[in-house]
Amino acid sequence: MPLTAFSMGVLMNIFIYDNDADFNTNFIRWYLMNSKEKREWGELEYDLDTAFKIFDGLWHYKKYKQLSLFGK
Repeated sequence: MPLTAFSMGVLMNIFIYDNDADFNTNFIRWYLMNSKEKREWGELEYDLDTAFKIFDGLWHYKKYKQLSLFGK
């Protein structure tokens, strides 16, 4: 569930990484939120490849931490 914040007169959702969900589920949640935000601000949305690279750059350590917890 995203955190809701009020900034600069705008109500917005903030992505919070869900440690109980897997990396791909978190990516999908982030991508949907990011795409909605970009549409609302009249910006071009990321294509899936670009979005995944950005998300992986932000959260890659969660992916490796999750893999090590399951012994993979």
